[in-house]
Amino acid sequence: MKTTPLFLLLLFCATGLLRAETEEEIFEVVQRNFGTVERDSSGRIVAVDLAGGRTSVDDADFERVLRLPNLKKLSVSGAGLSPETLALLENAKPLEELFLQDTRTTDVELKRLVDATPNMTRIRLRRLAGLTDTGIAELRRWKKLRVVALLDLPGVTGNGLKSIAQSKTITSLDLRNCTAIAADDYRVLSEMKQLTELKIGGFTLNDSVLDVVQALPKLNSFTLEDAMISRDRIAAMLDDPGFAARTKSLAFARMPGAVNDAVLAKLKRFTALKSLSLKQIPVNGAFLADCPPLESLTLDRAILRPQAFDELAKMQTLKRLNLSGVMVSTKSLEKLAALESLESLDLSGCQLRNEMLAPLRRIPRLKEVRLDDNPNLTETL
Repeated sequence: MKTTPLFLLLLFCATGLLRAETEEEIFEVVQRNFGTVERDSSGRIVAVDLAGGRTSVDDADFERVLRLPNLKKLSVSGAGLSPETLALLENAKPLEELFLQDTRTTDVELKRLVDATPNMTRIRLRRLAGLTDTGIAELRRWKKLRVVALLDLPGVTGNGLKSIAQSKTITSLDLRNCTAIAADDYRVLSEMKQLTELKIGGFTLNDSVLDVVQALPKLNSFTLEDAMISRDRIAAMLDDPGFAARTKSLAFARMPGAVNDAVLAKLKRFTALKSLSLKQIPVNGAFLADCPPLESLTLDRAILRPQAFDELAKMQTLKRLNLSGVMVSTKSLEKLAALESLESLDLSGCQLRNEMLAPLRRIPRLKEVRLDDNPNLTETL
């Protein structure tokens, strides 16, 4: 039986040949779990996504993923992962970005993670029932942290938000559906004058929260969802000259009583606005006549009148358009064919038929089209 000389083994280790083989085996593990990877220019795996809709990673496979020596970005969803396996995250020292969803992560694991990963810049935590204010208080110890998303965390209260507000490095903050944070607790955000992006949502929000939002001097991206905020207060925010001048991205979702075409007509003063997202807001599109030049527009489940497509056809700066759940006709799609800069179009759930696709083939720069949930459609572009 032949054996490999020791010097050859050392050579293989030095050149990374053994490591590359191991990474390919781990790549197969990720694929088996319906995940995806990203590689750097040398072909090394630097990012793994195991948080997609079909992923279901177990302890053994997750441990193998954590052996990747150059792993900088990781997304994982899995209630089946044991706390002991999750604790192994502290061995992924190169990590810079992490997304945990539906895992049994506790304050203890989060503290150990902060201790072990000094280069973290982006953290997203969603539906982690084991987290409390104690764990959230650890986040401010990450000196390079820029982006924080705390989503659907019932154990986080105003005290946790106070801890976050002490950070001077966080520029993007997402607090949607943290229902234990009361409206008055949001006042502490006034200390985060460095914030450029804020996403908030939930039934605890009221009109007073927008006083804090408007006063943030560097805020240029704002998302508001499912909030108990009045139409008059939304209108007053959009009338604020400073807010209008700063805002580049604006999003509203599921606020039918507070946001309508009349309120959105005030956007004509938003000269810097490039992205607008309206999800489940029953607008008819009358406001589009007054819209500034946008690059991205979402009108999810809007009830657009026919004239709205005339206005859309004039928006020659549009690169991304989402009309998912919108009733469209062949005539309206003919008008969209005039959008020469359009690169991405979402027509999911629009009750399309095969013959309606022809106008879309004439859009010169169109690269991506989503046609999900159109049961009468048998063709693609």
